[in-house]
Amino acid sequence: MKKNCILLISLLLITFVNGCAVKDADETVEFFYKMLKCEDFETAVSLIDNDVFIQTSRNTWIESLTKIQQKNGKILNFTRKNYYSDTINNITRVELIYEVKYEDKITTEKIQLICREGKYKITYYGFE
Repeated sequence: MKKNCILLISLLLITFVNGCAVKDADETVEFFYKMLKCEDFETAVSLIDNDVFIQTSRNTWIESLTKIQQKNGKILNFTRKNYYSDTINNITRVELIYEVKYEDKITTEKIQLICREGKYKITYYGFE
């Protein structure tokens, strides 16, 4: 499973070189969920924008993501249900809504991203 995670990391790095289209935001979020599924929380958190860590530390994010999986079980699959995109002053922001099936629960999750330096970074992650 670790080999798959390393391959996914390589593919994501290649994707980031190409810039910020909405499909890139999808790919970032899909990679985020794949890392959660692999229980590679360090790599998942590396996709979060550094400004987010001003309010909530990197370690707190890792602990929270670990607890979510402990509570809901492993991620079985995830499907994008909706998205919203907006560009103001040449800054693109995207909001993606996913349905995530865990072993013990199905959730609707919202992830917001911002395009910085040609790649998307997560600025918000929440669920119902």
